[in-house]
Amino acid sequence: PDRPEIYYYFWGFGAVCVIITFFVLSHRIKEFYNHAIHIREERNDALLPFPYVACLLFVLFPLIASILKYFIFLSPISAFTIDFIIKSYESLVLFFFTRLLILYLGSYKNTIVALAEAPPSKWMSSPPFGCCFRPCCKPSIVDKKAFRILFFLILQYCLVAPLFTFILMLRTYQGTK
Repeated sequence: PDRPEIYYYFWGFGAVCVIITFFVLSHRIKEFYNHAIHIREERNDALLPFPYVACLLFVLFPLIASILKYFIFLSPISAFTIDFIIKSYESLVLFFFTRLLILYLGSYKNTIVALAEAPPSKWMSSPPFGCCFRPCCKPSIVDKKAFRILFFLILQYCLVAPLFTFILMLRTYQGTK
């Protein structure tokens, strides 16, 4: 009752966006899941194969993130908690993507070979971390040492981003008491 009228338009628009996201992704999610079940049964495994779990997490991310962001529309007080959940899920997806990339290339050694055959690029100046240094960077090839640095930075992001979001959430809730 004491909300501005514009909130109701945003809630409606947000709901439409979530519904569109659901309909765009639901068929793909169902395909991945059914194929994963088929492979699991064919191999007589107890669990779904890792590549399918990773791909399901990738495809589910936009849907889950948009639903959770819509909950922030409905209840702004829970924004920091929901952002923590989204950031944790995002870091999990990034870690699984890195593992899946190595898996698809066959091994760590094959990944290094594939990266060494790629043309030189300014890979250290990729957004969002190093884009300011792009003019200063020389194009180079990703070698074993550089791959280890990249993998460490990805792991660091996967651990530190949710941690900082959690700390921000705690600080915010402590400040409201």
